[in-house]
Amino acid sequence: MKKRVKSLLVPYIIWNVVYLLLYWLIGQDRILFSEVPHLFDGKLTFIQFIVTLFIKPLDGPLWFIRNLFVMVVLSPVLYYIIVRTRYLMPFSLLLFTQVIHSPIIESLLWFSFGISFAINNFDFLYFCRRNLVFSIFVALLSVVFDYFVYSRTNNHISSYFSIFKIMSVLGIGYLCVEKHRQWASIKVLNESSFTIYAYHGLIILLLPPYIYRTVCGVFEGVILTYFISIVLIISIGLILSILINKSKVARMLLCGR
Repeated sequence: MKKRVKSLLVPYIIWNVVYLLLYWLIGQDRILFSEVPHLFDGKLTFIQFIVTLFIKPLDGPLWFIRNLFVMVVLSPVLYYIIVRTRYLMPFSLLLFTQVIHSPIIESLLWFSFGISFAINNFDFLYFCRRNLVFSIFVALLSVVFDYFVYSRTNNHISSYFSIFKIMSVLGIGYLCVEKHRQWASIKVLNESSFTIYAYHGLIILLLPPYIYRTVCGVFEGVILTYFISIVLIISIGLILSILINKSKVARMLLCGR
């Protein structure tokens, strides 16, 4: 737990404080931040700040890190249950998430799967690599099917096949590392992944509207805005990560291990 505090809790708090300062700098009229009504009126109490920090992180994407702490604390209990029930708990949670969508339940789902894989020495990443073609086929088929039936069902069918999308991404990642592990770009992306993840939420709120207004006059800008945003977010994140990694102190404070 002490290592988790150094590698996750410290960067978690710092990135949230950075977001708070940036939101104050940007101003309420330029960003929608209705989740924290007292953020801009000077009435944000210390208790409200703590609740905002950990219940609904200012840096929205870091809910995953918050949930990871909870899962680590609960890991002895989860281990005890899974040893005795094998895959019953994760598969039950998988079915449950098809009815109720909750980040906490989904975190518990994947953490329990991870414990099950570790107990049974199951290499899930290699499994994704070996079944890459099949998972891509199912994921694409679900999206195509969704395109034709959504207007009738008002329901995204493809959301029920998310596991195949995740397997596709992990399988492609495994394949790239397997075939190109000597590429410097693979190493840089690996080292930059946390920085990109930690900062991208703010950019998503600010960047797309400006891109859309810029490109819409030239192209049909919605889809183009989506892809340009991804490229810019990753590119800026790589530059930011390289600058952070030049200092051991900055790396420890902002990126953990």
